[in-house]
Amino acid sequence: MGAGHRSILIAGAGATGLAAAIELARRGFRPRIVDSALGPVPLSQSRALGIARTLTSLSSSRAADAILRSVAGYDRPPPVWIDGAQ
Repeated sequence: MGAGHRSILIAGAGATGLAAAIELARRGFRPRIVDSALGPVPLSQSRALGIARTLTSLSSSRAADAILRSVAGYDRPPPVWIDGAQ
């Protein structure tokens, strides 16, 4: 591996793999993600985007907003309800 060539392989395209790839890219690495799934999971079946911690961990890079817009067609983040109040 030559100087300056900082590639890294990430196994798993779930929330953890995506968060790792984003953070590594911000630090100058070139991540490549592999996953056993044949393609993206439909939003209705995704468990990762329904977990507040996932969206929070991706918010520093603004990836959460981009992901929500691309997979669900949102123009803004969805409303959050806590104890019956928005």
